[in-house]
Amino acid sequence: MDSYYCSMLFFLPPILYVSYHLTRILADKKKPTTHGLKAHPLLGHLPAFVNNSHRFLDWTTELIVGSPEMRMGFWIPGMRTGIITGNPADVEHILRTNFANYPKGEHAIGMLEDFLGHGLFNSDGEQWLWQRKNASYEFSKRSLRRFVVDVVQAEVADRFLPLLRRAAGDGRGGDIVVLDLQEVLQRFGFDTICMVAFGHDPRCLADGGVLEEAKSEFMHNFGEALDLTETKRLTKT
Repeated sequence: MDSYYCSMLFFLPPILYVSYHLTRILADKKKPTTHGLKAHPLLGHLPAFVNNSHRFLDWTTELIVGSPEMRMGFWIPGMRTGIITGNPADVEHILRTNFANYPKGEHAIGMLEDFLGHGLFNSDGEQWLWQRKNASYEFSKRSLRRFVVDVVQAEVADRFLPLLRRAAGDGRGGDIVVLDLQEVLQRFGFDTICMVAFGHDPRCLADGGVLEEAKSEFMHNFGEALDLTETKRLTKT
């Protein structure tokens, strides 16, 4: 009996060693990898996602830019492997050339259902095809294109440019004027989209200024819905 246990103790370490490395080799063949993203046994890329959850967009952008193929692969326990890409050829292949081969799936649609419902941007198959045909018909109308141009021109001339002139004028007077360009463009885009899609002007760039009180309740709720949806997606994956 003692010799049996001694034999087990003698052969067990090399068996475990070989098994561990075989597991890693097989896992590497199945799981996509990317530059700068370390995979851990059993946990996959989960630690990297948790550590960078507060700067997810910046982090993934850095990895994509640093990759020669402009894409990053990942694997998280409990879900399938995934790929995030910034390669224009990949985007065209997925969204245009072979769109039917890349359905969003019930999981992704369910994540965005509370926010987007089952509209054009959150549907698959025949439902998506029917909505796309109707949307393409509407957006091909010359009257709609002319209306979009008029809305954008008015927003630029009456609000966006006066804001920049005001900031430049105040700066020449000795006062330092700092504009959050991301905030300005977000308000600019929100005004124009609401005018085109809903026929409502939230006036987020009204009076040539960027004031907190100028942010409409709808814009605030829209941003909060985006944040909650992203949090839901990250926590459930």
